[in-house]
Order: sequence, then C-alpha cells, then structure tokens
Amino acid sequence: MRIRTYSRRFVTSLLAMLVMTIPLVAQYQARPSPHRYKLYLVPPPGGTDTSGISGPPVPHLLNNQGMLGSIGLTSVTDPFFGFVIHGVISRNGTSTNLGALPPSDSNLSAPLSISDNGRTVGASGNGQIDPLTGFPEFEAVSFQGGQVIDLGNFGGNGSVAYSVNNRGQVVGFALNTIPDPYGSFLMGCSTIACFPTGQQMRAALWQNGRMQDLGTLGGNDAIAGIVNEAGQVAGTSYTNTIPNSTTGWPSQDPFFWERGRMVDVGNLGGTFAYADWMNERGQIVGLSTLAGDAISHPFFWDRGRLTDIGTFGGSYGEAHQVNNAGAVIGLAALSGDQAHHAFLWRSGTLTDLGTLGGTLSNAWAINSSGQVVGASFVNSGATHAFLWEEGAGMIDLNTLIPPGSGLYLENATLINDRGQISGDAVLDSGNSRAYLLTPCDDDQPGDCGSNIFVADAVADAPAPSIKAAPTSDEHISNFADQLRQLQRRRQSSLGGPTQSQ
Repeated sequence: MRIRTYSRRFVTSLLAMLVMTIPLVAQYQARPSPHRYKLYLVPPPGGTDTSGISGPPVPHLLNNQGMLGSIGLTSVTDPFFGFVIHGVISRNGTSTNLGALPPSDSNLSAPLSISDNGRTVGASGNGQIDPLTGFPEFEAVSFQGGQVIDLGNFGGNGSVAYSVNNRGQVVGFALNTIPDPYGSFLMGCSTIACFPTGQQMRAALWQNGRMQDLGTLGGNDAIAGIVNEAGQVAGTSYTNTIPNSTTGWPSQDPFFWERGRMVDVGNLGGTFAYADWMNERGQIVGLSTLAGDAISHPFFWDRGRLTDIGTFGGSYGEAHQVNNAGAVIGLAALSGDQAHHAFLWRSGTLTDLGTLGGTLSNAWAINSSGQVVGASFVNSGATHAFLWEEGAGMIDLNTLIPPGSGLYLENATLINDRGQISGDAVLDSGNSRAYLLTPCDDDQPGDCGSNIFVADAVADAPAPSIKAAPTSDEHISNFADQLRQLQRRRQSSLGGPTQSQ
C-alpha cells in the first residue's frame, strides 16, 4: 500500500475556478491509444543505475515541457547507500548531473519538484552527521544554473524542499532547535530515506528570499508537500502531542493553507491521515485510516468537504493524484485483501481499472486528458508499466517498444499533459534506468515505431542504441529494490500488502 521508490496568487478564487474549468469539456472523450513512442533512458552519473522517485507526497518531476528529474548512482562509495546518489535532470535527449552541496562528490542529492518554467528543488546532504540521530543531515536546495543553493532551515539539523511553482514559491519542511521524537513519523516516514530526526519538523514556505513557518494543527510537527500556482499549500500535521496506542505517534491530519490560514482537512475517523497531492483548484487527495486504524481508505477533499472514496471491498486503499477536473487515481483493495487494483474515481463513481493479468495493480498518475499510468502484475508475476485510456483500457507499455530490446518497463509513475511517461526500466543486466517515453507525431520524420532512441552515456555524448538481447522479466532491479527497502519502515502497523505495484 505504501511502498515507494526513493526516493507544488492568484487574483481571486473565482478566476482560478473559471480558468480550471474551461479546458475540461471534452476531457474524457475516447480516443485510440498511441502506439508510437521515443524511448529515452537516463544515464547514471558515473555509476550503474538510475531510478525515478515517488511519494508521499507525490513528487512533481516531469513537467509539461518534458523536463524529467530522477536519481542515479555515482561511482563514489557511501556508508549509508553503498554509493553516493545524485539527482539528474534530463531534457531534449541530454542528461545532466545536478551535483550536491560541497563536498559535491561525497554528498547525496535528489530533485523532488520541477515547475513548468524549469525551477527545480529538492534536497542535498551537507556533509554533516546529525549528532542527535547519527544519520546524514540534509538541506532543502534549489538547483539553479549549475549551482546548488542551500535554502536553509529554522536553526535545526536539516530541511527538505518538496514542491515549487512557477512563481518560485517553495514548500517543504525545516527543523528547528527544539528536541522532538516524532517528526520523522509524519506520513509514516517523511524524511529522505526514512532517516530519523531529533528536532521539531515545521512546514516551511520559502519565497522572496525569506522562510516562513506555516504553523501546525496543534501538534509540534508539520510538513508542506505541495504548492500550486495559486500559492495554496497542502501538507500534513500532527493535531496533538499524545502518542496513540495504534500507531505509536500522535494523531495527524492533512491541512490546506492559504493566505496565512491553515485549515484541518480532517480524517475518516482514524488517527492517521496524510495528503498525497493537490491540484490547481485546491482539491486534495490522500489516505486516511478509519476508526481503530486497522482500515485505510483513499479520500477526496474539496472546499471543506471530505469524501471517503472507498475500496473494492477490501480494507485499504490510497489516492495518489487528482487532476484539475477532479478525477482521482490510486489503488484499492478487493474483498479479502489478497489483491488491490488501480482505480479511477470521478463524480462519485469508483472504477476498477483492472490489471495486466496478475492480481495487483496501482495507478500512480493522471494527466489533464484523463490518461492514467501505473504498474501491474502480469501473469508471470513480474511487474509491468501500464497506460490506461478511456475507450482503450489498460495497455502494457512493453508492447509499444520493439521486442528483444534488452530491457522492460517495470512501472510508470509520471505522465504530463503532453502524454510523456516516465518510470523505471530494468535492463537485461539487472540494472535499472529511469526512462522517458515521448509520443511520436504522425508527421515526425524517421521510423519511430521500429527504433529505440536511447541515451545511456554521459551528458552531451552521442546516444547509442541498446544492443538487442533476450529480455527476461525475472531480472531484479537491485538499485530500485534497495531504495524501496529503505521505505519499508513506513507505518507497517497499519496493515496492507507491501508491494510497490
């Protein structure tokens, strides 16, 4: 349910609502599925693997201009991850190592959000070990013009930037100097690589060169996960300071923040709820437990009204994303909890998107056209990336690339409004690559349907094709699996399967 790869002003509310509703008239008209893509593999920054990143909160790492953020191994050893991990930005067939705060070679970095005008934020190691926890310290950073800029904190031992909009407003969390044992348990595991924190974690807004503490819902800790173009912020906060017997930490709820006021989104009766995503209309989705904390359901919040999306008869589910039309995607368990399926929820109707033949599927993202991407088990038990479209159903993305290409697409976690798709691919060597699929226009020159266009070399080098080789779905992506293992500490007491698909 909760397993992830390692791992967003306006004039008036009425104007924003009008802008958001104009392009939605023909949004869900059925159309044939695209069958022509260019495939770009993100090269590692000196090491063996690259990988995508997923939430919660869900990162915005594929913008509508085709810029993609991912992470990759360098060749420098690291005591915590095996090798130092650096963020990578890919655009127009070229990938660039984002580097890290000095000393760059030995510090980890990761992008977590890219705005449509190319602003990129995330986190970087600062070369220090937190004396309260014994784990590396991380700082919220902005990646600008080849530089890594430290955004600072509230005097404590770290911070992380989760989201940025086109105005340059950045949100995330920053630690202050007050000791606190519960900050890193927000959302089950809110810090980089699930590392613990020893100080209060405060929801932070960086804008115009200043940092602002957005406050909490009554507890000591909060994080801001998403900022939209209107400057509205969604996040998660403790509502008190008393640990619950069911979870071991205080109660937590999602929040909506606007113009200095933080609103409690509420919960579905339990003590554990968080926000995964917020759209441009200020609608929020995520997960909430029900009374007793043994059952979790996906929720949808809109202007003060919280809706239980429900499941397919099982005891768990989660909403990952909502587009600007209010269509929600995620996963929901079937009766008996032996399987979960990807879902699409809109206008109060919950639709089972099915699977690619196996028992499990998970929808990770939806764009403005209603295209949904995710991952599903196939009959062999392997996990494959899928694209779902109205009128076409669920399509295995591996059927859209040439056979014998020496790789398979394991998942799809991002899709933009141009229909570009990103996720993780597994090579026949067992190594992983973040990838970008770009739809080919009918009038585009070249035989896009029969060639893979791949860059798997250092930045600015020619892009070679992968040599044809038998493709096996039984390979294990060791890098991605190691990163997922770091996240498996997430709220294990809340139940539900631990698959990433």
